[in-house]
Amino acid sequence: MINSLHKKPNLFFLMSVFCFLTFSLKTFSKSIPDQQIHKLFRNSSSLSFKSPNSDSNYFQKMVIKLQQVKWYYLKIKAEKNWTNIPTIKNKLQVGDSLISIIHIKNNLKKSGDYAGLDRSFYFNEDLKLAIIHFQKRMGMDQNGIINNALILRINKNVDYVLKQIEASIKTISDLTEIDVRDFIYVNIPDFHLQVYKNNIPQIEMKVIVGKFKNKTPTFNTTLNAVVVCPYWNVPKSIEQKEILPLLRKNHNYLEKHNMEWSNGIIRQRPGPTNSLGRIKFIIPNRYSVFLHDTPIKSLFEKRVRMFSHGCIRLNDAKKLALYVLQQEKNWDSLRLENAINENKEKKVKLSTPIPVYVSYLTAWVDENGILQLREDIYGKYK
Repeated sequence: MINSLHKKPNLFFLMSVFCFLTFSLKTFSKSIPDQQIHKLFRNSSSLSFKSPNSDSNYFQKMVIKLQQVKWYYLKIKAEKNWTNIPTIKNKLQVGDSLISIIHIKNNLKKSGDYAGLDRSFYFNEDLKLAIIHFQKRMGMDQNGIINNALILRINKNVDYVLKQIEASIKTISDLTEIDVRDFIYVNIPDFHLQVYKNNIPQIEMKVIVGKFKNKTPTFNTTLNAVVVCPYWNVPKSIEQKEILPLLRKNHNYLEKHNMEWSNGIIRQRPGPTNSLGRIKFIIPNRYSVFLHDTPIKSLFEKRVRMFSHGCIRLNDAKKLALYVLQQEKNWDSLRLENAINENKEKKVKLSTPIPVYVSYLTAWVDENGILQLREDIYGKYK
């Protein structure tokens, strides 16, 4: 299945990339004025790097963008103009003053987050906006204050960014040969799913991924069916480690949780409390991972969403179902709602499967041309 998604590399494309990247390296080796640094990361027109091949896929373009950002950070590192900032005793906010604020402004100016002209040790409104922008790019809580968590994140920026970028380029290098424009993409460290049509994002939603001890794996596959009101066949590992011990203590445990024995396994019946929620998406893989709904919506409000046993829980499964079912005859929002209300398992096989890529990128350039960075939640790059 996966091999069918690949094609041989295009020789013209590879030659074009080489020429383009050589030119870009020379361009980035020149001195870049501070006012242009800000535009580089915050103005989408300044960072909408043109692909040498207009027909390049999403992943090919991503590699080129990451390469350019990598060269820019190599320039910062070579010039040794990134200041290590000492930790502080108390948090700082607008109106406060401290000598370290000068260095924070300078560093955030280099990273394209600080647009202000003031370089004093006074915490102004421009710096607050810059901190919020930086925190958003890092996937941090956006409180606009200076604390030691922020300082530590800024301090490791150059070397850490370079390490993340290199890891991301390596991760998606294989995907650059995939000839696909319509696909579903899950980025584990970002806790988000995106649906692309002709390489343009159509849908985005929060997801919950596996805990550190139950890591969500990376894989490529296709979405080939939607199951409305699914049964949940409890995996043997969960049955043995979690459910059976509870069943021994409380013989009514299965009935209380709408579960039953079926052909030697424990399964949970369809319903509002089903662990898979109301909708499950079949994405064949050797890890038995699904995309699915969940009855517990409050966890999506968390910034770090590592709560599952490895499957990927969706914040808006119904929205994704309506999108993928639009290609199927007579499936609309009313029919989907009626199927959910019937409370009976119904499987809808897609006439055209949709490619799915579950990846692990801690660095990427978003649709607005802004470098995004996330924590290495599974410790892959230590």
